[in-house]
Amino acid sequence: MKTAIIISCMLIFAFGSVIAYDERTEINWGHHWTNFLSDNMEIEIDDGTIIITRHSYHSDVIEITEDYELYINDRHIKTNKEQKELLGKFHTKSVILVEEAEEIGYKGAKISVKGAKLGIKAIGGVFRLLSSEYEADDLEEEMDIEAEKLEKEADALEQQADELEDIADELEDLADEMVQNIPELEELDW
Repeated sequence: MKTAIIISCMLIFAFGSVIAYDERTEINWGHHWTNFLSDNMEIEIDDGTIIITRHSYHSDVIEITEDYELYINDRHIKTNKEQKELLGKFHTKSVILVEEAEEIGYKGAKISVKGAKLGIKAIGGVFRLLSSEYEADDLEEEMDIEAEKLEKEADALEQQADELEDIADELEDLADEMVQNIPELEELDW
């Protein structure tokens, strides 16, 4: 009994930050810029401009503005109508990808906090078991109901992540198409 109480207290201290969490708390994910690292590649959105930096022997930087203008290493690249259309699709998909990823991250954090709260609630339920009116089956039923709700939220988030993966695949295809159709990008040998 003494060990169970000590373990319960340790868990409560470990999850102490969760208790202070308020559902209305907003997390600022950075609306002006967001970084995504992929191997040695960084994609950043800064005031609507997509900035892609490759960190290798040559640190080349590609920028695509909101007006679908292309800059490579601060040099403006003239583009024709078809190339600009590709740049526009790439820009739009990049913004969607970043916004969706931020949303998934936020929702994932909220689900994690809810899971931790459920763990704390389970610990509280252990103490309620000491009362003669509360049975282990009651605790198990309560936890199952709450866990099922969390599982549904996690499944929905997983579906959203699968859709995000599709967007990333489309973005990769667009990048390949841009490289094939814009000689200055092809020269970078990315």
